[in-house]
Amino acid sequence: MQKTTTGYHVRNCGRKDHTTILKIDEECFGYRHLNASDLDDLLKRCYCLVVVFDGLVVGYLMYEKNRNDKSTIICRWVVSPQYRNEGAGASLLNKLTDFPIRIKVRENAVTFQIFLKNRGFLCVPIGHRKIRQDNSVVQKPYYIEERGFENGDNAMLFELSYNP
Repeated sequence: MQKTTTGYHVRNCGRKDHTTILKIDEECFGYRHLNASDLDDLLKRCYCLVVVFDGLVVGYLMYEKNRNDKSTIICRWVVSPQYRNEGAGASLLNKLTDFPIRIKVRENAVTFQIFLKNRGFLCVPIGHRKIRQDNSVVQKPYYIEERGFENGDNAMLFELSYNP
């Protein structure tokens, strides 16, 4: 069934959505990637939006607001596989209003990186390294943070600096 972005409704997450969020997470990652205690801890520091289609929660987005630079940091952005590439994830993104928006992505998550690039995100340097070059020291940007995730996966930082 073809879904359109107009068929999706985005709202704030309520306590009744917690079980569904855990099921979506398990469905997407094949195991209980997030447990109830971890979810409660995340929700203490993050805002959470859910996307609904035909009365069913099909995805969620958790984010923090950085008070220093007024940016938005996405902590988790998960959509059920059968609703991907149908507008559910874009519907969640469209609700965010504070730019820039930043998200750390696993280096091997190429499909998600393409999704982000198609929505205007750019891969930005995570930091700079001093490198000796022709008897001088120069600053070179690096884009991959080794072991940037708790499980040891490498991370890349993507940023959307405007509303496309």
